[in-house]
Amino acid sequence: MPAFATMAPTKPLGLTITPATVQITVDPGTPATRALTVTNNTKNAVTVSLVAEQFNVTDVDYDYSFSAPTDVTKWVSFNTNNFILGASQSQQVVYTLAAPKTAEPGGKYLSLFAQTSQGQASGITTVSRVGELLYITVAGKASQTGSLDKLTTPRFISQNTKWQALISDKGTLHFDSRWRVTLQSVFGGVVTATTGDSLILPKTTKAVNGDMPLPEGPGIYKATFTIGLGDTPAAGGSIYVFYIPMWLRWALLGIAASLVGILLRWLVPRYKRRS
Repeated sequence: MPAFATMAPTKPLGLTITPATVQITVDPGTPATRALTVTNNTKNAVTVSLVAEQFNVTDVDYDYSFSAPTDVTKWVSFNTNNFILGASQSQQVVYTLAAPKTAEPGGKYLSLFAQTSQGQASGITTVSRVGELLYITVAGKASQTGSLDKLTTPRFISQNTKWQALISDKGTLHFDSRWRVTLQSVFGGVVTATTGDSLILPKTTKAVNGDMPLPEGPGIYKATFTIGLGDTPAAGGSIYVFYIPMWLRWALLGIAASLVGILLRWLVPRYKRRS
């Protein structure tokens, strides 16, 4: 998952936070505790504050957006919200996550930010911060209703050829979409395969991109896609693809250029003799 930083300090203060992501299941009415570590990687002491913000995504590329304090952000309390870190120092902070008894089962998503002010310039205060993404599962009956909305696959593959899937979660809880792409020869044997996974948030659609597996030699192959969809049965499909490696493409272009040159050398004298 990506690391986070706010806009703009010309000379960043160099905070880091670990772990970068946490997945946790909580029972309503039963607090759970975890810890994070903030490190100051600079040569100067800094004052650090901790805040919780709820996050969501704005598009299929999963650009993140963060909201002002909500009822869910109030579930988090830190054993200390403000502290000073000396040069190259680290501090562990314990936090408690307490979902109320009335919390609905399903997924809730927070970012725990460690931030520090860099001062004012032209009347504007700049802030540097890094965040830990917190994927919360509130225990109870929740759904992971996935769907494969679109699968875009290439007909011709070579080095660095990608496919794309649009995967939606219409349920109430995130799920990890595990995918597999296999290449089979025309005789049916599996030649090569690639696998991967991507986390899909509820009520969102995500564009998942993957590399096509590449065989050793050029030819026609059957590509089969299997994409996991949470509680929903996996989906996908098959397509025949042509593998033309780059060296073969350049070789074919060279042969074509040579043939054109030979043809021109044959045609030009004949045209001159006629004229």
